[in-house]
Amino acid sequence: MSGHSIVCGAGQTGIAVLGELLATRRPVVVVEEDETNAAKVEEEHPQVHLLRGDFTDDAVLLQAGIQRAAGIVLCVDSDKDALVGTVVARQLSLSIRVMVRATDERARTRFRAAGADGVVSPAMIGGMRLASELVRPTTVNFLDRMLRAHDRSMRIEDIQVGQGSSFVGQTLKELAPSQYANLLLLAVHSVTGEVVYNPPESHRVEAGSTLIVMGEAEGVLAPARALYFSPSTCATS
Repeated sequence: MSGHSIVCGAGQTGIAVLGELLATRRPVVVVEEDETNAAKVEEEHPQVHLLRGDFTDDAVLLQAGIQRAAGIVLCVDSDKDALVGTVVARQLSLSIRVMVRATDERARTRFRAAGADGVVSPAMIGGMRLASELVRPTTVNFLDRMLRAHDRSMRIEDIQVGQGSSFVGQTLKELAPSQYANLLLLAVHSVTGEVVYNPPESHRVEAGSTLIVMGEAEGVLAPARALYFSPSTCATS
């Protein structure tokens, strides 16, 4: 397996991460030491590759294919263990994307210094969700329905434009993203870091830029479109 994601910890947060990866057709390996959690994964997701072991052990991560993986998510209750896991993961792979759940917001700086690409605090996310439910309930309901729909996996996705793409230099009018799985282009993240929302048809596609689109996850990741784009491994929605 290569280009996959590794989920360390199959508690409530880890199961939610696993569910999203499976819903968007991402290959995944789960690393779990707790027998109860491991048994739950086997029962509910028998198709998932499961390793019973300590995610802070480099031998276990090597067995999970960390040197070929695109990303790793550390979903554990101990910030101390997560910090060790971050260091080990970064030592084993300089290119892998490391995401960490932080139970203490004050640990964010330490995780970043240890090599984490992203740190998520459930308390902060929960607070933002409560505020959004208060002031923009219709929007929140729309996103919930998009994420929970079983018949169609609509998602907001990152699409990386490769250096060798034949679309480099074309305008969005020439590119016409809607013809590819009926994609709706929301924004373009340029190589300089600038984000252009609702870009005009005259915007030219640059190598190394990222298109932020909404569409069916399976369509975005279809092999045929990989000839033109290189879909990233992390969905954001």
